[in-house]
Amino acid sequence: MPESHWDLVFDLHGVLADVNAVDLNYLKYLENILEPIGMKREKIVEIHEFAFMNWITEITQLSNDYDKNENTNSEVFMKKYTLVDAKWEKFILNTVPSKHKIAIKPLLKTSLVEYEALAKGPYPILYPEVKSALTEIVKIDLLRMHVASSASSRHVKGAVVRHNLEDFFHELIGYDTVKAPKKARSADYFTRILEIIDTVPERIIFVGDSIEEANLTTQFGMKFVLVWRKKNSESEVIQKDNLIIIDNLTALLPVIKTFLNS
Repeated sequence: MPESHWDLVFDLHGVLADVNAVDLNYLKYLENILEPIGMKREKIVEIHEFAFMNWITEITQLSNDYDKNENTNSEVFMKKYTLVDAKWEKFILNTVPSKHKIAIKPLLKTSLVEYEALAKGPYPILYPEVKSALTEIVKIDLLRMHVASSASSRHVKGAVVRHNLEDFFHELIGYDTVKAPKKARSADYFTRILEIIDTVPERIIFVGDSIEEANLTTQFGMKFVLVWRKKNSESEVIQKDNLIIIDNLTALLPVIKTFLNS
């Protein structure tokens, strides 16, 4: 990219999207396919919560192992991630009555669910100010916007499609795009973002919601803005020097303009 261009990269959950609303859409997806075969909503809720907690625990461990194990590389990481997804699919399918398993099995493929649950979900997932803020930010000349998430690119695309934001973003980046976990200390995730976006770190503004993201991006020389919506829990963030903190995206526009004019 020409040196005059800048790239604005958003994390998804906690920055653009409310994870609780995301979860409701995943639950609704399961209800839509399991209630018609006679399964009770209360049981579906129980299944969903148990399966999700197991999934998130294993994904967290997988991310931790990426740093600990010198033999872990992108290929190994992706294979293990696929196994975690397969365990989720199998667990849900095992709760389905035998006569319905053949019909339900293809509907549980994570490659389908991650997109469909959000793109066609009934619950809006963006925080209230996000779309109006993006509508103003996208007007800035020589600025490209992207989303980079710990989730899959299919999940990110579903979120973007759900709110008709396709024209706002150039790259939709997930763990499967870069083949690495976002919060791994190796920072492989961010190294590969630079390759995908094709720019230099000094021309990237990363908007995230965690200290880990702040540390990883700034060690590359990227600009970082922390969206801190947890108004009753500020002690974690105020200890980091020179950290730009905003409580919603409405406050982001003047911050961007300051970076661009510096």
